[in-house]
Amino acid sequence: MTKLIACLVLLLNCVAMLAPAAAKPVSEKDRFYTIRPQDLAGAPGTLIRAQPIDIPFVYRAKAYRILYVTRNHRGQKVGASGMAVVSTFPRGAARPVVAWAHPTTGVVRKCAPSLRSDPLAIPGVKDMIVQGYTVVATDYPGLGTTGKIPFLIGVGEAQSVLDSVRAIRHLPEAQAGSRFVLWGHSQGGHAALFAASLARSYASELTLLGVAAAAPATNLGVLLDDDINTVPGRILAAMTLLAWSRNYGIALDGLVNETTLKIVRHIDKNCIGSIGGDLGALSAEQDLGKHFLNYDPDSRQPWRGLMASNNPAALPIRVPVLIAQGAADTLVIPKVTTDYVRGLCRTNKAVSYLRLPGVDHGLIAVKSVPQVMSWIENRFKGAQAGGTCGR
Repeated sequence: MTKLIACLVLLLNCVAMLAPAAAKPVSEKDRFYTIRPQDLAGAPGTLIRAQPIDIPFVYRAKAYRILYVTRNHRGQKVGASGMAVVSTFPRGAARPVVAWAHPTTGVVRKCAPSLRSDPLAIPGVKDMIVQGYTVVATDYPGLGTTGKIPFLIGVGEAQSVLDSVRAIRHLPEAQAGSRFVLWGHSQGGHAALFAASLARSYASELTLLGVAAAAPATNLGVLLDDDINTVPGRILAAMTLLAWSRNYGIALDGLVNETTLKIVRHIDKNCIGSIGGDLGALSAEQDLGKHFLNYDPDSRQPWRGLMASNNPAALPIRVPVLIAQGAADTLVIPKVTTDYVRGLCRTNKAVSYLRLPGVDHGLIAVKSVPQVMSWIENRFKGAQAGGTCGR
């Protein structure tokens, strides 16, 4: 009997060893960001799901993580995530909406602001809560969700911003109306300007009242030439070229050598905005050198054409515009922004240009909040938009 029991124990142990290891449990957060084919059945702007985010009750607002349907630059339906902050201050049945487009956080899924950031960190959000607005902030596709990230790809970014406004209207708690203003910084300024130019044709059921952009990326070819001698500029150039290579199906062969490409791909794994990620990216970049590109992408096709088509100046904007620029910005060069504003003024006189002395790229959105919030409030009040064109 003892031998029989021993044999049974040995057999059970062998079976246990042969059994597959238990699958790693899927976290609630991972499950939230997972896109199933059936989730994309709805039209762009369909809200797939929403999940509350805890914020201190003293702010008199509620916050949510959202997942919704949008389109990529090729017109294919994809999922995008984001955040929403809903004021509980009295405002009426249909709250004004501000769509925030965030600056560069990286080009890898883990860099989504809704995964990493406090929704109350959106510049001006506390003022917008007091005004009774609903704020929606896309991550852009591929950040948070799977897929290719439309980094500095105007149409892809813009559609995700506009569809975030559509999506938040499907969340009853948001009480979101159809009137909205766009507000973005850096990459997000690029996205906001493109969204402003496409709003009427892409989301005609919505009413865009204006667009505010802090240090927006505009003339990409000139910015690349200006930034290539700086560490942050080379990091952003590497991210841009990688993202475009993936989205447009263009090989980087010839533009960079194999050794450099490995370093670029290492930079690609870092997020911007976290100390660890920034230091990791900077450490990897040290070996890139000032001449990591074999030639100027703006001098050859298809890169030159892509830079032209992703320049916000290529499309007109018919609503009031506010551009904020720091005079001490070494990433988005003030002259490039000034030239963009001059071009806008040729077709749109309701353009205001705010230049802040001593302010750099990282601080321009925060430092311009008082003026931007006042300008946004006037848009929702229906005040006539002035401008600085000709001054």
